[in-house]
Amino acid sequence: MELIDIGLVNSIMVGANGPQGERAFMLQARSEDQVVTVLLEKQQVAELSSQLRRLLQGLAATFPGTEPSPAADKLEVDLPSDAEPDFRARAVRVGFEPTERLLQLEFFEYPGQDDQSLPDEGIVLRCLATVDMVHAMSGHALNVVNQGRPLCPYCRFPLVDDHRCPAVN
Repeated sequence: MELIDIGLVNSIMVGANGPQGERAFMLQARSEDQVVTVLLEKQQVAELSSQLRRLLQGLAATFPGTEPSPAADKLEVDLPSDAEPDFRARAVRVGFEPTERLLQLEFFEYPGQDDQSLPDEGIVLRCLATVDMVHAMSGHALNVVNQGRPLCPYCRFPLVDDHRCPAVN
């Protein structure tokens, strides 16, 4: 396993490049001397941002002083249009470091052809981010996901002209 541990990031950005229906969703972590870009599925971005929002609400209730500051909404979180992924993440893990009040994000590659790849294979990106950074990034991520094609209300797959919903089959 190749561990890329970039520590506390200067910024964490998310976005999608390409036309609707063919967008590539990516997250980019930047430190003083490293930039790592991870390719994610649209559903991963949506779920990650929703879970991060819930986690931040829980942290604010449990750990006073972990509420996002008003400056959080002014952070730069939009992915550069020329971003190229370093690897595709199949799994994501989030944690909280209470003494430093930082969130830890880990993105796992698992390079095998199926989901049975051993966890000690592939690339792992580990980074730390402030509550403000995660708040800004997760809000922007929800906006990016919602800019795409509308989702079927039953199966949550994108509505396309020949959509055949498995939920009504």
